[in-house]
Amino acid sequence: MNNLKPCIGDIVDAKIISGDSLGYSYHSIYKKGGKEFDGKIVFSTINIAEADKLKIQQTLDKSKIQH
Repeated sequence: MNNLKPCIGDIVDAKIISGDSLGYSYHSIYKKGGKEFDGKIVFSTINIAEADKLKIQQTLDKSKIQH
């Protein structure tokens, strides 16, 4: 991810496109550099309590409704 190093410390607008209990996909815009990025965040499922997994899923579900 060397292409993202210039973004460190700057504000990047991001929109979650989709998600599930395994992670989410996003689209981000680095306004200062005029670049756009798509990516996916994958959650680690190792040693995560079921209650925490539920909180993650609820957060992702809320983001689908708002966008």
